[in-house]
Amino acid sequence: MSTDLSHVRLGTSSWAYEGWQGLVYQRAYPKNRFRQGTLAEYAGYEMDDIPLFRTVSIDHSFYRPASATQLAHYARLGFSLSCSS
Repeated sequence: MSTDLSHVRLGTSSWAYEGWQGLVYQRAYPKNRFRQGTLAEYAGYEMDDIPLFRTVSIDHSFYRPASATQLAHYARLGFSLSCSS
């Protein structure tokens, strides 16, 4: 029996978790570039050739809205964006 999961979106509350080094993130990143560098690896992480993390919470939006430049960067990585309050 095969299950079509193409409509299911899994994600986490953040993409920058140092404990995933060696699991999700294969490259080493300097501390000051960790959040920026790991997003692309998070977005590209696959399980059985299927992207696993297709959504993520942008934590900083609680403190201030993301800029147009930041949102464009996320969209170029293949993320669909939505807002919550």
